Amino acid sequence: MGVHGLSTYLRENKALLFKQLRFEASDENPTNLVVDAWSFIYELIHCKKLDWVYGGEYGELYRLIAVVVKAWLAVGLRPHFVFDGPSPPLKFGTVISRMRDNIVRRSELFFRTSPPARSHPRFLNENRILPPLVCVTSVEALKALAKEGLPIELYFADEEGDPYSVELAGKLNGYVTGTDSDFVVLNAEGYKGYIPMDDFLWDTSALGDFAPQPEPEPVDDFQPIKRKKGKKHFEVNHGIIPPPVEDVSRISLTCTVISPAVLASHLELPISLLPLLGALVGNDFSASPSARFGKQSLFFDRKVSLSQRITRVSNTVRDTISSPAQNKAKKQEGSDGVIDLIRRVVHTLLLQGVSSLALGEEPAIIEKIVESALQYALPVREDGALRSPGPSCLLGNPGDVNLYGREKGKAVRRLYLDGYHGGSVSSKMLDPLHTGTMWPRPFLEHPEKEAVHRSIGRPIREWIYAILDDGVGLPVRPEKEEAKAENGAGKEEEGDDDDDDDDDDDDDNELIDVVEENSSDEDSVTKDPLAPLKGALRRLSGVETPQSETPPPEVRKRKVITEYVRRGQRIDLEDLQVGFLPELLEEVEIPLEGPIQLAPESTRLRLFLTIIDAEEAAGKLRGISPEQIIPALAVRWVVSVLYDRTSESEGSKDRFAEKWTRTEVKALLMAFIRPTVSVAENEDGEVPSSTATEILDRHVQLMAQVLASLEAIILLAQALLLDFDRRVPLNLVASFSGKRFHQLLSDGNATKSSSEELDSLMDVVTAGLDAEAFTDEAYKKRKVRKEQQKEKNLPQALPAGAKLNGKGGFAAGGMFGVLANVGEDDDL
Repeated sequence: MGVHGLSTYLRENKALLFKQLRFEASDENPTNLVVDAWSFIYELIHCKKLDWVYGGEYGELYRLIAVVVKAWLAVGLRPHFVFDGPSPPLKFGTVISRMRDNIVRRSELFFRTSPPARSHPRFLNENRILPPLVCVTSVEALKALAKEGLPIELYFADEEGDPYSVELAGKLNGYVTGTDSDFVVLNAEGYKGYIPMDDFLWDTSALGDFAPQPEPEPVDDFQPIKRKKGKKHFEVNHGIIPPPVEDVSRISLTCTVISPAVLASHLELPISLLPLLGALVGNDFSASPSARFGKQSLFFDRKVSLSQRITRVSNTVRDTISSPAQNKAKKQEGSDGVIDLIRRVVHTLLLQGVSSLALGEEPAIIEKIVESALQYALPVREDGALRSPGPSCLLGNPGDVNLYGREKGKAVRRLYLDGYHGGSVSSKMLDPLHTGTMWPRPFLEHPEKEAVHRSIGRPIREWIYAILDDGVGLPVRPEKEEAKAENGAGKEEEGDDDDDDDDDDDDDNELIDVVEENSSDEDSVTKDPLAPLKGALRRLSGVETPQSETPPPEVRKRKVITEYVRRGQRIDLEDLQVGFLPELLEEVEIPLEGPIQLAPESTRLRLFLTIIDAEEAAGKLRGISPEQIIPALAVRWVVSVLYDRTSESEGSKDRFAEKWTRTEVKALLMAFIRPTVSVAENEDGEVPSSTATEILDRHVQLMAQVLASLEAIILLAQALLLDFDRRVPLNLVASFSGKRFHQLLSDGNATKSSSEELDSLMDVVTAGLDAEAFTDEAYKKRKVRKEQQKEKNLPQALPAGAKLNGKGGFAAGGMFGVLANVGEDDDL
């Protein structure tokens, strides 16, 4: 969540709105700090500038989380981390636009850029994509710290986490930290205010000469130059990452804070109208399917800055509530007075007046504003009091998540909810149950190839949907929505890209009635479609149906899950029919009575291995550690799927080129088990960022396939409620480095080493697979050499104004075209 332009407005008025706080180890009473978990993850990766292009430096992220949390505890802070739950339907439009802009388009730009240019640190920093497994890594790192006895708490919200963070801070009489301006709009009794996470400053003055010196800040566009003494280098003290000192108890933390009351006083508005301000300016819930309904184009001129929009809206609201007409409207009770206020403000903000709106547009705009403003309302209990937070409490009412209210599978629902609030079940597992959707997170992959989440992950997710539907019950899509989806399916593929984007937004922002399922309801079944024909045949033959005859059998209706996956250069929705688990189990010959979630663990493990085609590797799993089970099975699944695709393609060269070599499999496994190979690492086992590593298209695509497989298999393990502490631990990426994987692929000699541990992992991957599942090493070497030669032919840095001709050289014509043919020894 975030109010458009509010962060900019706060920065421009920082001296007037913020006050300074200081936290030290000498503080006797700890200060409760509610942490927006996703902001925390983003800020860690941004401050440390962790490499992302290789797939993610999860081991380094795991270590950084421990460093920051322990430093916070040392200065008297007690952190409470809040993770977002499944996205509400009203936010689908924002989620789609962010995935498209921040992932798909950046991925396309990466593959459209020359290898030398895209390897530049500036390009990588400006087009950063968040690795997909950072949330799993962060949760496991925080859970590990809690198991050590550190006083930290984890909370998992039922939907959007921002309202619950403010509610929790109010109950704890603490602060909220993050990078979201909504924390200045939300308010609760006892809430002390919002601390921007990017304003943290670590003070090391107490260390004297032993204090790390921060780098000088640029002044007036001039960068001060400081000569380094020897090789000693200290990190800056600005940001959430503490300086590298041995005794963190001797440093202090300085930050700034703002409360909603201060902002309301500055804008001269009642604090209760701040949500209306956010809805009018625009937030994550105000995205409109039509440009006609977009408030930015109706309310603001394009030349108006973001902070000026805040000022204009606040002035308009203030003038409206103080006008004589509004004073008369105050006598109205209930929501009529609020609607009248919104209507008057909208009339004033419209650039071309209310007469420019077509019939029905004004009510649609007002309804959208009301819906956006209501997202800031904190849920309360029936007695009017806010919910009491606690380590194991549900941050939402029982009716908030569709898991509640269903009579079928109460025990299964409780297991899923306990797992979710305990951090062992992802919020992605609640998306199908909550809204009938699934959002596989894309990463860096070739835009012209089929999305790996479709080819690699979907076969596993289809089983997940069947498991959830059988044990809990998925939402039933209303018949009107089904008819609309069927009628619009063909048109969606025929339109151009611009029209498709609009159509996507239309579908994503529409509120859908989710009908809850009950096994005894008639909503989940339909009459036998052949029953009328059977009755007609009986009448024609003169045979009347006896009154006591058993009614025709009922046919259970198949559920539909909507997946949002990449298709080309956009995020598109695809409807999938959910299979019946009993029928699927019959095909794999696994007898079962009752929900699979309540079956013995041996049965669930057998089904787990059967789904990912790893039954023949079951005996080999005993020879590896539990943390290595999922990585080994993930790469095995990728190899198996690509081999099947090659076999079905009838000799397609593209399909054959997709297959992995044994060396590539070995490199991936070595990246997980941290072998002692000749890779440049420091004392902490990290790969320094300065170490140059080739970024080849094939290596990037291999990593995308593995990440998609890992995500799908982790979700499958969660759906089957496997033992996450003993059987399949989720801290599998605690030491994984994507950069190490790329280095091992580039260094052919590194993968020639062997160990008993690596051999055991290779046995798991290759057990039962045909030799043809792996492609020829010589073939891959030729492909890689061609790709490397193409990169070498490109200039390492392009002069200003220079262009490439598409063959690795300068374009003909112009000064650079002439100079390109001049030898190094020629006299000019």
